[in-house]
Amino acid sequence: MPGKKLMRWVIAASLITVFPVYASVTTTIVVNTTADEDGTNPAACSLREAVASVNTKTAVGGCGAGSRTGDNLIQLGAGIYNLTHGEIKIDSAVTIAGKDTARPDEVNPQTGQKPNRLRPDNAVSATVIHAAPGTLSPAVAASRIFTTSANIALRDVVLQGNYPSNTAVTPASTDIDAVLTASELAAAAVHGNGGIIYAGAAVSLDNVIISNAYVYGSAAAYSGGAIYLSTSDAGLSLSDVTFRHNRANGSGGAVAMVCLENGRLATHSLSMSRVLFDANRADAGAGAIDACGATDLIMSSSTLSANRSIPSGALPTGAIAYNQSQLGTGSVSLSFITAAEHTLGPVLSLSGLVSISLNHSVLMGNASNCQLASLPAGTPTNDYNVTESADTSCSALLSSASGNQNASVTASLSDELMSLANRGGLVDGYLPKASSQFVLNKGGIFDNCSAVDQRGLVRRSGSACDNGALERMEVTATDDTGDSRSNTDRLVIVDVLANDFFGESDFGPNKYAEPAVVVDVNPNQQCKWIDAANTEYPDHPEYKNHLVIQSKVIVPPGITPVPSGVLTGATPIQCKYHVVVVINEGSPAPALPTQQVSAQAIVSANVKNMSPNAVNDSYVRPVGVTSITINPIENDNDDGDGIFGKPAQWAAFPLYIAAANMPQLGKIEGTKGRCADYTATNPKLCYAVPITYVATNNLAPFTDSFKYSVFDKDGAASVDATVTIKTDAPNPDKGQGGSLDIVGGLALVLLGLRRTRRL
Repeated sequence: MPGKKLMRWVIAASLITVFPVYASVTTTIVVNTTADEDGTNPAACSLREAVASVNTKTAVGGCGAGSRTGDNLIQLGAGIYNLTHGEIKIDSAVTIAGKDTARPDEVNPQTGQKPNRLRPDNAVSATVIHAAPGTLSPAVAASRIFTTSANIALRDVVLQGNYPSNTAVTPASTDIDAVLTASELAAAAVHGNGGIIYAGAAVSLDNVIISNAYVYGSAAAYSGGAIYLSTSDAGLSLSDVTFRHNRANGSGGAVAMVCLENGRLATHSLSMSRVLFDANRADAGAGAIDACGATDLIMSSSTLSANRSIPSGALPTGAIAYNQSQLGTGSVSLSFITAAEHTLGPVLSLSGLVSISLNHSVLMGNASNCQLASLPAGTPTNDYNVTESADTSCSALLSSASGNQNASVTASLSDELMSLANRGGLVDGYLPKASSQFVLNKGGIFDNCSAVDQRGLVRRSGSACDNGALERMEVTATDDTGDSRSNTDRLVIVDVLANDFFGESDFGPNKYAEPAVVVDVNPNQQCKWIDAANTEYPDHPEYKNHLVIQSKVIVPPGITPVPSGVLTGATPIQCKYHVVVVINEGSPAPALPTQQVSAQAIVSANVKNMSPNAVNDSYVRPVGVTSITINPIENDNDDGDGIFGKPAQWAAFPLYIAAANMPQLGKIEGTKGRCADYTATNPKLCYAVPITYVATNNLAPFTDSFKYSVFDKDGAASVDATVTIKTDAPNPDKGQGGSLDIVGGLALVLLGLRRTRRL
């Protein structure tokens, strides 16, 4: 038996060797039709068939088989995918991507920044998946889009239900129910929880819009107008997502979840960043999010707007409701939130939680901000929040702030924030007004602020960041560094505008001024702003003040001589500049200055030392003269840096000759040593000048040569130069005489004292 066990271990080990484990590879299935085909056309691949191929790991319709071991990606193109055959069931993990919305070289028209990313409903690249509608006769309910039992990730898509938007009626404020019959409402609704996604596993959404979904039951109320998390395995991760005009006749106009599973509190994780919940509605509970169980809800840099929460008996209401009968079973963390225009129900309805955190948030223009039945002991610091003094409903929560940085203000929503609109980024938001007194620059020092706002812009303005979801862009010049392009010139070209911010008015992003940069010239006059005329460098149009390539600050060669040829990164040239931009005109015209000027920024330019120039030389050795004395570096220079010199460690040995570059018909003699960069594979020798060239045969006429380089005082090496040694004598190969008389011999001796140069 022991022998058999050993044999099994040997076989198992050999199988591991024969069948190694490889890294996961993504299989991409490209959908090439918007039709909702289901195995009917082998020449086309539909979304439904692509999901089936992932579920079954076999080819379905015109789609290739999904991967059994790796990741699966379903790639959609632009267009509207109407699901005429009802919901799609996902049983195997998959990513579904719409047409790519990234534009790396494009500037966002709202922010003036790049790269740009289009919203998923942009006409250029919209990928829309539309739920199957219901019918009136016979009465058939609408279908959701996905039911999942495996993880799903969606990006760059619009998920759309059948509930009409209230913008379709006049006036727009009219409730849509007033113009629809009961049968029409029933046909628009999904009769079950989760109007778009019924999730049995993790859901990840990136750059997604979910709108016009409705869940309704005549005998029972259903929850999760857009998404319902049906098991403890179902979590939600959101970035750049909009939930708009979704409805439940139960609770959770946008998102709801199961509270108990197998008699225990269900556990969910909700992570939301740069998300908008706008005009969602619940007829019996939370207007936007109904959280429960042992759930952790984290939301940052996001907006809640005009969600409706209709009271119904003992059910809790609120845009976000998280109420537990058992204390210490969940947590809520909200930071940089803007919540406004909730006219029915409070913004936050919270009780029975182990932790509540509210920071850097603006709650204004609401019927009520908070409904707090109980607060956990040891609540984290809740700081830098702005509420209206007339609404004290959050006082119990905000009074725990250790820093006492909360503001209860007499100003109104319209005093502090612009209306909800596209302010750049991927979701709409409320921008702080230029005249804001309590939101703008009131969010504490930047160390306490989140890295980016709801638009994905770095929070950087004034002496402190802004409270709420959006950071108002102010004109900001940022310090820069730059190096000269090479050691062959002394130009440092710094694209100073690349990391600067040009601000925005109440009417949109600011425009460039002409010029957009003003350089505060330093004492030695080395810094220049190259404007659109570019008279200094006409051969380099890329230096111009150009909005596409952006403007450059040029650090040209110094006007005054550089002492000792030393110009290294240890002593950078410093240029100071600020940005000037023109404020956009609006209607009515803004009562603000016509331009904004940034604070000063510094450009530190590290100018590389330029290499010295070693110049080719030519010498004559008369026949009969064995050796001649030469000094090849006599006409070398370091003109680029002003003064030619020698590195301090080899002041006595300025000439550098590699073994491979030695003369072939003679040798070099002189005081020498190993060069500083001598190695066994690169045996360079350093010589003091002058040196002596010694011919192996002093009578034969020949031409010999060797190569050398020189260093300057900063240790930079020149390109190799060639020294040519010629013999001044008749050439026997051409039939010329080979003997010399006395007068000729004396003449050749005299010639040994002469040398010629070829530059």
